[in-house]
Amino acid sequence: MTKRRRREILRDVEDLIKKKARAEEELRQLEVLMSTKRAELAEIEYNLHFRHCFKKQGIGWCESRGDSHLGRPSPTLSVHRLRIVERLLDIEELFPEATGRTPLTENQPRCFASRACKPRSYREAPPTKKPVNTSPCQRVDGRPKPASIMTVQQKGGRISQGLKGDPFRGDISATLSPTERRTPSHEVPQSKPHRGRCGADRGRGSTATLHIATYNTRTLALQDDLDHLQEKLEDFKWNVIGLCETKRKGEGLMELSNGTWIYDAGKTEESPETKGMAFLVRKNFKDYIEGFCKHSDRVISCKVKLQEGSLQIIQVYAPTTDYDDEEAEKFYEDLENAIEKKCANTVIMGDFNAKIGVKDEDEENEWIGPFGIGTRNERGEKLIDFCTANRLFVTNSFFKKPRSRYWTWESPGGDYKNQIDLILTTDKTTIQNTEIITKVDIGSDHRMNTIFASFPDVQELLLKEALAKEELRQLHMAANAKRTELTEIQNVNVVINERARAIEEARELEAALRAKRQEIAKYDEEIAEYRTLKALLPD
Repeated sequence: MTKRRRREILRDVEDLIKKKARAEEELRQLEVLMSTKRAELAEIEYNLHFRHCFKKQGIGWCESRGDSHLGRPSPTLSVHRLRIVERLLDIEELFPEATGRTPLTENQPRCFASRACKPRSYREAPPTKKPVNTSPCQRVDGRPKPASIMTVQQKGGRISQGLKGDPFRGDISATLSPTERRTPSHEVPQSKPHRGRCGADRGRGSTATLHIATYNTRTLALQDDLDHLQEKLEDFKWNVIGLCETKRKGEGLMELSNGTWIYDAGKTEESPETKGMAFLVRKNFKDYIEGFCKHSDRVISCKVKLQEGSLQIIQVYAPTTDYDDEEAEKFYEDLENAIEKKCANTVIMGDFNAKIGVKDEDEENEWIGPFGIGTRNERGEKLIDFCTANRLFVTNSFFKKPRSRYWTWESPGGDYKNQIDLILTTDKTTIQNTEIITKVDIGSDHRMNTIFASFPDVQELLLKEALAKEELRQLHMAANAKRTELTEIQNVNVVINERARAIEEARELEAALRAKRQEIAKYDEEIAEYRTLKALLPD
């Protein structure tokens, strides 16, 4: 072997030694990377292990903030943590929206409406359905009951407000400021929510007694007259009072200094001849008023929310005998048009300027009772015909009272006393009693006439609405919990995918390590051969 060949062998040996060194360096790097991958895989296995354990126990998962010396996430318990669902199928069946697969799915007169406020303790997410009413107000006249509580509608100039999808109302969007500011027809003041008793007197069971009165004041033109009436009403139990002959100007709703609402339907440029009518609503009863409406110069109405439907209260001021029959016919026509057939109950009250007298013994008329005073006149006959046609009971005639407790008007000098202020109703079974109030006297020749009416408790209705809202809120919370649980499951799937990817990368690294080791072994064999040849060569 020549020297040239010997130098080539030595050069090849040096190249092989260098290649082996490089391969050994690459092997060390692969081993470091493999160690890192094994640590990552161990971390993933650790997470999966604890997630599986906590899922079995129905406890949510939370990672601690570096509280482990190993740098691994550790499980912690929390009262706010949500449970992980056992099966994704259950979530998809119960809450398909969480998976993103199937999303949940007349020309009438002007009125002034108000919104009832909800109880203070319920102000959460908006509900989507009405509560089922379980205590309907029964009719005795066979007329159909309304299927649901009124919805918010505006047709022409009419605004009537009630439940529409959201059974809970309570966002206070308007207030009366300053006090006694007259409200335009398009604005409605919101009464503040309150706790405790509702405006009506609650008795045993699920009924509430409403005190509804009518009064011909003769005049409330001056503020002093109105203040005097408020003073007289302080010691008198009442919820809604209808007034006539107020002789006040303007039309609208305002709040008095003591919190009482007064809805005026007085003199305007369009109706300068009207005597003026009004409604008074006690402060603690404003929450249950659905709205006010002026039907004519002699007919106004308001609505009270009941368990089912509404109670319509109509205040009237009939023309006196000084007016011709044509005016009387127009009055009864306007009154009949004002009666809403869909209301569960209707109360019509006011100064009818008609004497129905005492019912004859042989008179067969179920709409008037056996008690009263005086003799029926022509306008009284017209009123009885109207009651018969519209199935209205004259409540004043069904309760026996002393003779002095029947008359509602007296002539100047007190020579004549007649019963011309009356209260009619579509359901006499709701009327507990009628009374003539003598202690409310502001100088009028009329006396206040009131009824005690028992209806399913309005407060119970509010409670049902509140419970329905709370139930819906719980459903929303459950849906959010399910979505969170689904997200947690998806996170587990991500970890599983990371684990699979890490395992695959580890396998690839192991294959590369084996290849490098084989390459190094091959280099070792070649180096050994060259060294053998080198040993055989002469120096």
